[in-house]
Amino acid sequence: MTELKISGPAEKSEQPEVKPSETIEEYCEAIYNLTADGEGPVKAVHLAERMGVAAATVFATIQRMQKNGLVTADAHNHHLKLTEAGEGIALKLARRHSLLERFLLDHLGLPWDEVHAEACEMEHVLSSGVEEALNRYLANPATCPHGNLIPGNGHEFPADSRPLDQLEPGRQVRIVRVSEEGEHQAGLLGYLYEQGLVPGTRLFIKEKWAFDDTIQVVNDQQRELALGRKTAHSLWVSEKMDEPAAPAQ
Repeated sequence: MTELKISGPAEKSEQPEVKPSETIEEYCEAIYNLTADGEGPVKAVHLAERMGVAAATVFATIQRMQKNGLVTADAHNHHLKLTEAGEGIALKLARRHSLLERFLLDHLGLPWDEVHAEACEMEHVLSSGVEEALNRYLANPATCPHGNLIPGNGHEFPADSRPLDQLEPGRQVRIVRVSEEGEHQAGLLGYLYEQGLVPGTRLFIKEKWAFDDTIQVVNDQQRELALGRKTAHSLWVSEKMDEPAAPAQ
């Protein structure tokens, strides 16, 4: 993965920053998130579903991105991969989004399940200067409210973290984060908030039912919950029960 580099005052270029369009930023972010969440090779059909647009629109946008050196498309299997420049755009947008979420929750008191949508509206207009001032004001936070790492702030997830649906019954786990793509699923954050399925919550995996594709869990208040596999897949967990996001070595 490309490391997000934060420039100091002495490194500022005399040339003005060329800002990509909001559409290009969103496409870079979507490709990055689908790749980072381990959803397998990204194709145009995945982007059409994720962005809620026609396949022809995705195809035209990807062509523009290829011409601008932001993405490559394999000639045989049509898998999409961000270039270093494209990944840099995605990480920058993710950083601004996460910082805004932290500010909206921690300092303005907006609900946990609403800050994602609000940050989506604001992330594209944030300047680099305001972004870094916000980061200093928030004291270099490790994660967004939903547990995802803030690029450039030097932290990493527990090494064993993975989606809840990949673990077998009998395991005690701690929710680490909601997947980046999970944050974009309509209604999911509201459901997780109502059920208390937020980062830091401990769960015991009681049973997995193949006939209806559900996973039975028990939370730390001894409440039993039946989760669909799609919901369970959006929850990344760790068996390290008290380990916070740690500084990268």
